[in-house]
Amino acid sequence: MKTKQTVLLYNYLYCLIEVIILLCFCICINLMILIAFLQAYHITNDEPIEFWTFMTRMIVGLGYPAPKYHIPFWLVYMIALILQVFVVLLRPIKTIRPTFTPMTVALAGTNHYYSCDRAKKDFAYKPLVPLDEAIRITINSFSELKKKVN
Repeated sequence: MKTKQTVLLYNYLYCLIEVIILLCFCICINLMILIAFLQAYHITNDEPIEFWTFMTRMIVGLGYPAPKYHIPFWLVYMIALILQVFVVLLRPIKTIRPTFTPMTVALAGTNHYYSCDRAKKDFAYKPLVPLDEAIRITINSFSELKKKVN
């Protein structure tokens, strides 16, 4: 049975800063680019990656073992629904605000891919930092989360 893979695009801050700088240069060079401000642009690293592939790289990079088990989306969603019913039933007695909800499961299980082709065409956008390097930099910046070796 083929399992559904969720594909996401992660944005690295340098890419967003690069676009702001590129827009400033384009406005100075050609006033017609001002039209670009009236349009929405998706700024991404332009390297889609499956959610658990990305998470595994982050987890392993921090020194923890990679996830070993796969739980089907429908099962996780059903557990979240049952928890939601339980929370609603308890509401008169105790207010609980779980982060594990059907909505968070649905968001994690949905593809989030956005094309940055228009930004490439309109102002020659090209991500400065490749995804591999962005992951490495991010992992290095969270040294306090790295697994302590005994």
